[in-house]
Amino acid sequence: MSKTSLPAIGRQLAHQAQEATSGRAAISLTPGHDKHLRHTLMYLTDGTSTSPHNGRDEATVHVLEGRIRLSTDDDQWDVLAGDLLPLPHNSHHITAHSDSLVLLTTIVVDE
Repeated sequence: MSKTSLPAIGRQLAHQAQEATSGRAAISLTPGHDKHLRHTLMYLTDGTSTSPHNGRDEATVHVLEGRIRLSTDDDQWDVLAGDLLPLPHNSHHITAHSDSLVLLTTIVVDE
C-alpha cells in the first residue's frame, strides 16, 4: 500500500492545466482496468468546462480547492472547496468558477 499526496499532484496538474489549451489536466490515481473503485484527480483553470457526458456508474466529485458548478439540463449546483456531491447519471458537465482541484471517485460495476 502506498500513500498519495493530493496537494503535490495537484500542483503538478495546475502547471499542466495552465500550459494546456483546454485549461484542464487530470491523472488516474488508480490506473488499470482491474479496479472497481477509481479515483481521478483533475485540475481545471477558471472558466474551463468538461464536455457534457452521461454517467453510467456511481460517482462523486469532491472539490479540494476552488469552486465549480455542476450543471445538468434541469439543474445546477455550486460546489465549494470541502464539498462532496454525488454525480447524476443524466447528461452533466462541470465548469470551474475559479482554479479548482477536484477528486472524481467512481465505482465501475462492469465494463
